[in-house]
Amino acid sequence: PIDAGDEIRFDYSTTMSEDNWTMECRCGAPNCRGTIRDFVELPVELQQKYLAMRIVQSFIVAEANTEERRVG
Repeated sequence: PIDAGDEIRFDYSTTMSEDNWTMECRCGAPNCRGTIRDFVELPVELQQKYLAMRIVQSFIVAEANTEERRVG
């Protein structure tokens, strides 16, 4: 459940497999990585966290399981 006034955050990297496309992030959050990039370029521990949370798009999980671009 999301209550009125709750902040919602979304990590676009959980949806990206664009072969090194990047974009500067200007969200201003203190823990922001500063660059939006492909999921496979995230730190391994963050990949594992997102995979455990089941928030990574299924096509990215499938790619990671079938290509050399394996995560975690």
